Amino acid sequence: AVHTLFDSIFTCHSFSEFNSLHERMKVTFSTRVLPSLPKKIYFGRSQVRSVAKQRMKDLEIYILGLLKSPVFYCSMELRKFLTQTETDKEDEAFNKKIQKLQTS
Repeated sequence: AVHTLFDSIFTCHSFSEFNSLHERMKVTFSTRVLPSLPKKIYFGRSQVRSVAKQRMKDLEIYILGLLKSPVFYCSMELRKFLTQTETDKEDEAFNKKIQKLQTS
């Protein structure tokens, strides 16, 4: 969940999807400095929950960094990434993830 000044945005993406967004933003905004994308973390089974929570916080900071810039905020790449699709809304697994995020 990303909490902005006006609203909260809930999005469920894999780390590789965040990485793809970052790569597209680097191409589109080659003359601008982007926030740093957190590094991918490799972990063992016993650390899954703690690593996932830390990764979510780090990715939230990354997205907030993008949203602070009017140039990035208005980009179609970022807007598409943060927009919940009709398929997402109908996806039971997606909705369960959102509910879990809202209660944690």
